[in-house]
Amino acid sequence: MPRSPHHAYRIVDGDYLLHVNNRPIAQPLREVAIAINEESGEVLTHGAPEAVRSTAEHARRSLIRLGRLREANALVVISGRFPPSQLNAALRCRQQAAWLLALARRGGLAPLPARADRVWSA
Repeated sequence: MPRSPHHAYRIVDGDYLLHVNNRPIAQPLREVAIAINEESGEVLTHGAPEAVRSTAEHARRSLIRLGRLREANALVVISGRFPPSQLNAALRCRQQAAWLLALARRGGLAPLPARADRVWSA
């Protein structure tokens, strides 16, 4: 059975760079956003904040049209400069995504500096 791809963000020259199976696949980002279902902890999407917000809003409108208000209201988008270890853990595990959301709501995430001189990875 084929393995699912491993997604991981690294910080290179101060920007987030998404890697799949250790290969960079996207443009560098100053910030990253994650759309999370706060009830299940499932990550809907992640990446550039504008794109993630747009995808989440489209999903929310679709769920509302289907009468699934509870699910629509459970979609939450968080964005910022998260530590890559916490961000990558959230992509791998539902409990970690829910934990990241709770931590962000409490103000417990220590944002990364605007510029980082070294490469960070999880």
